[in-house]
Amino acid sequence: MYVGDQQRKAVVFGYNLHTRTNENVLPVRLQGLDTTKRYRVTEINLMPGATSQLPAHNQIYSGDYLMRIGIMVSPTNAPALTSHVLELTAE
Repeated sequence: MYVGDQQRKAVVFGYNLHTRTNENVLPVRLQGLDTTKRYRVTEINLMPGATSQLPAHNQIYSGDYLMRIGIMVSPTNAPALTSHVLELTAE
């Protein structure tokens, strides 16, 4: 994860290397965000014509929520060796 100096933009990289059948995947708690700002989460590495399978895609969360609770950065049914790049933009 990388966060800009002004805490207005951030990028999160998620990699799914070896998913096990029925594996319990937990939300990832982010770091370095402004707790008072609200961030829109957008998956940006989609193939042309594809839609995001992430529940957090195009949703808005507070910085506090993202750092205390977190979000899923890889769906439980994602195939092995896939990646997700999420852009967070303060609104």
